[in-house]
Amino acid sequence: MAAEKQGTPPLLEKLLQQSSEKAGVWTFDFLSERKDLGLWQLTLVAVGDDKKVLGETTGELLVQDELRSGDATLVLSDSDGDEVSRTKAERGITLAEDLSLDVSQELKVSFLIKSVKGEQVVQPQHAFLRLDDASQGLQAYVVAKAEKKSTDGRLHATVTHSVLEKQIGQQGGAFKMVLMVGDPAGTNAREWTMGTVHVAASQGGSKGKAKGMDTHQLPAHFRPLPEIYHIFQQPSPRPPQLVSYLFTGIVLLPLGGLGYVLATQLGANLKGFPQEQLAQVSAVCFHAGIASILGLYTIFWLGLNLLHTLPILAVLGLLTAASGYQALSRQANARLKAQ
Repeated sequence: MAAEKQGTPPLLEKLLQQSSEKAGVWTFDFLSERKDLGLWQLTLVAVGDDKKVLGETTGELLVQDELRSGDATLVLSDSDGDEVSRTKAERGITLAEDLSLDVSQELKVSFLIKSVKGEQVVQPQHAFLRLDDASQGLQAYVVAKAEKKSTDGRLHATVTHSVLEKQIGQQGGAFKMVLMVGDPAGTNAREWTMGTVHVAASQGGSKGKAKGMDTHQLPAHFRPLPEIYHIFQQPSPRPPQLVSYLFTGIVLLPLGGLGYVLATQLGANLKGFPQEQLAQVSAVCFHAGIASILGLYTIFWLGLNLLHTLPILAVLGLLTAASGYQALSRQANARLKAQ
């Protein structure tokens, strides 16, 4: 069996041992040979007595372990690279004294990440130093990377004013330093509040609230977008309510006069109303349909829209037409029989 990490040559080649407890079972204790965390590519090759390859299969093995951070070293340097102060932070303990970072200085945080059981140095996929100022709602992130010349696997996160200005502008304040580490090969994620650093405001910045920050110093994708103002058409002036009611009364006055003339001068003639029972029902339905259509027109004028009115009008129109046809046909048949 051959074992390799993705993208690397085989790191381990081993013969499987036949199990003494169960026939036909071949075993190999991988962790006794390699304890490197990460994703391993396993290749199992079956070879016959004549050294011919009988078969081959591959698989993946993810070796995991709990991660822990070692003691961290915080080095404060000036613009010339001379060391100003060196502070050692014990694992998991917050520094009792705060640090101060001037405009011309840089803060370099170095640390080691190891596996708990294997005690091996691990290069995690994600390692950040987060600077958090809750009072102003500001956060900045610095990626921790291994230096090219480093041989011990220590990770370094360097905090400078130029790095902070790209994320939060020229703001100063008291920032908590939080170390965050995560990796698929780790069964846990580490988060360690190391202490507090007081960052001096750059020229043009302030120690006030974040709302006083000069947004022009931020990159374009961090700047606030201009506010959009929508201008809607102003509604046309409407006449007073009394004028509307008066105009409606004037429009309906001729209809009321026509009804009065028909009722007083011509009279209501009910002699032609059908006498047959079924014809009477059809006539009543016809007149009720006419009244319903007039009522629907009134409701449409008061509040309905056309999409709601048309389906109702279609149903009432069909019922009214059918009942009117039945009433007239039965009335005509009754007259023919009377003659």
